[in-house]
Amino acid sequence: MLLLTSIMMVLGMAACGGAAEEQEQNGNTPEATVTTLLEAIKIFDQTTINQCVEEDDNMYTTEIGESQDAFIFENLTYNIESVHSNEGRAFVTVELSNINMAEAFQTYLENVMALGEEAQTLTEEETLAKLKEAIEQNKENTISRTMDLELNQGEDGQWKVKTTDDFLSIISGGMADEMAFE
Repeated sequence: MLLLTSIMMVLGMAACGGAAEEQEQNGNTPEATVTTLLEAIKIFDQTTINQCVEEDDNMYTTEIGESQDAFIFENLTYNIESVHSNEGRAFVTVELSNINMAEAFQTYLENVMALGEEAQTLTEEETLAKLKEAIEQNKENTISRTMDLELNQGEDGQWKVKTTDDFLSIISGGMADEMAFE
């Protein structure tokens, strides 16, 4: 009986290991899901973002239109520090960093105000160029945070990131904090 139990345990562990290996080969791991989400945010690929989060998540939207200029997110950097998973739930510790957008907007306002009356005649393209210029001027002025991202594995086996207000704040360079007070 003891021998039979031992064999069953070994086979059970091998089966679990095989499932984990298969998920890893398919790129369906908590780490891969977080990486996919962050790369999609950097280029503002809403379709891929939706695939990485649950439908009730703040980042999920059904309003997928033309691709937008992702200049606010393109300087987002990240470093995955650790992954801990257990029975359909995982925590990925990631260090996130982005340009401090409050400082960039301050620079933008100063640059536009320096134009005087000429600022009133700026086209939308010129205004956007001034904003991008201000962001470029503030590339060294970043905000960073290390946080644990929670993921849950759905019945389909896919991992989904549960975003938080802190996550939204850091990826937006602090803009999410500013918008919360409006």
